[in-house]
Amino acid sequence: MNTDEKVRLVERHQPSHGLGRSLSAVGLAAGTWYYRTRRRDPRERDRKLRDDVIDIIKDHPDYGYRRMVPELRERTGRAVNHKRLRRVLNSYQLGLRRALPKHRKSAVQEVIDRFRGHLDLVNGNDAPALLSALSTDFTELIYNGGQKKAYLMAYVDIAGKWVPGYSVGAHANTRLALAAWDDARATFVRLGYATEGLIIHSDQDSVYKSHDYLRRLLVEGGARISYSERGCKDNPWIESFWGRMKTEIGSQIVEAETIQELRAIINNRITYYNTRRRHSMIGNQVPLDYLLKNREDTDIPLAKTGS
Repeated sequence: MNTDEKVRLVERHQPSHGLGRSLSAVGLAAGTWYYRTRRRDPRERDRKLRDDVIDIIKDHPDYGYRRMVPELRERTGRAVNHKRLRRVLNSYQLGLRRALPKHRKSAVQEVIDRFRGHLDLVNGNDAPALLSALSTDFTELIYNGGQKKAYLMAYVDIAGKWVPGYSVGAHANTRLALAAWDDARATFVRLGYATEGLIIHSDQDSVYKSHDYLRRLLVEGGARISYSERGCKDNPWIESFWGRMKTEIGSQIVEAETIQELRAIINNRITYYNTRRRHSMIGNQVPLDYLLKNREDTDIPLAKTGS
């Protein structure tokens, strides 16, 4: 492996593993790394920084350069000088004037405002049937002795307390939400059920109103969207799930040193929750056992062959 290949490998893995570990893994001296990266065309480095900035703007459109500096450090593992960041923002017209149009409501928000008072398809109605409504939200996970944070998103069946899908990641964004949805939908199909008509209940976080999220659930998944109109008060099922989980494995979460260890802990916990832990709300039965015993009563249609 030549030096250029080593430099490219370090660039690829530095954000997730850190510069020191990446250099050590490929046997590249720190001096060589800094020499090779700093001698490049500054315009090339600015284009890479621009791409990172655009990713931040998608998640946080109201961030100025002060908030972007620590966000860039956390996402890329590299410190960025604020003067260079401001130059890139100005060069590519990414300054805060981009945020002025945010006062214009999106088409999704206009629909939500129009039907306010009728957005919640779960509360105030008959108790949802098994596999008819899933509750979801993000929760923050503090790990590595309190030095790092990640996010968990899960879907919980309101009636059966079963968790069909979840995902753990560094950011509470649309990508994480869709990873959790893909996991849940694959589980439904594996058990022989489609997601057409399934109610997905959440708060009104921007992720749950994004076009990508809604297209995946509504158009591709055939699901129905339900929004809390009083925040977490209208979404107690997922809040209860977070509370129990953090009470029972909070110390394990804090002690996890890497996000890979954290994912393993969450996977073990949800597997235990689904397959071994009895739940008082379903007659002290295990969620998966309860689901399999009562699945014939659900209104969710069978998945089509090959789906």
